[in-house]
Amino acid sequence: MLSLGINTATNYLGIGLAEDGQIISDLNITVDQSHNKRLLPGIKYSLDQQGIKLEDIDIIGAVVGPGSFTGLRIALATVKAFGLINKFEFVPISSLDTLVPNIERQGYYLPMLDARRKRVYTAIYQGGFSLPDTGRISYDSAIKVARLPAYLAEYTTDSSQEIIFSGPGAIYYQDKLKEIFADSKFDYSITDGYENTGQGGRIARLAYYYYDKGLIANIRDITPEYLKKPQAEINWQRQQKEENQDG
Repeated sequence: MLSLGINTATNYLGIGLAEDGQIISDLNITVDQSHNKRLLPGIKYSLDQQGIKLEDIDIIGAVVGPGSFTGLRIALATVKAFGLINKFEFVPISSLDTLVPNIERQGYYLPMLDARRKRVYTAIYQGGFSLPDTGRISYDSAIKVARLPAYLAEYTTDSSQEIIFSGPGAIYYQDKLKEIFADSKFDYSITDGYENTGQGGRIARLAYYYYDKGLIANIRDITPEYLKKPQAEINWQRQQKEENQDG
């Protein structure tokens, strides 16, 4: 089975292809805010390089959040458009799952994306499993970086296990992590480098295995999982509140 993976949740555009769970294409580009200009050409390029047509794809896995408000909408709108003319199974994937592709080593895994205002999107995974969804022990959350020790204490039971932070948020807040965990009972490490980009091939691979476990959804019913309101909506509500107070 052929699976297509799409990630527009961050400033990386990830597009990947896998055949029966084996990655055959992995395209990752830093695009900032231009997902809308690069997504379709990137998909076409990836398919053409493998001699595959869109109608040959059996499974599409796309990151549905958390992440960029605009980026998530672009990916889901594109996949929904594909669904009007092609038949495929859709697998929604958390952006945090893409940042912990291999959790077979023991420990607690915390992938992170920057949620701004000194907050991160994160979840906790227990090591010792082959797939992220199996090891997941908490829902995706947007929490303050300073609350991470309390968050860990709430969901974990073995303080002797190492904490493995990963993702762009872990890199961005690495100095803060060192500060707040300096006197903590937890030992920790920070994964850096290419592992933090959320590769397209990784998503295509996850889509195949998640499909095999029945973790599919109707693309028509899927909406982005934001976890928090868009900044534009927050600003508008603040403005309305101030105008009402002035009135």
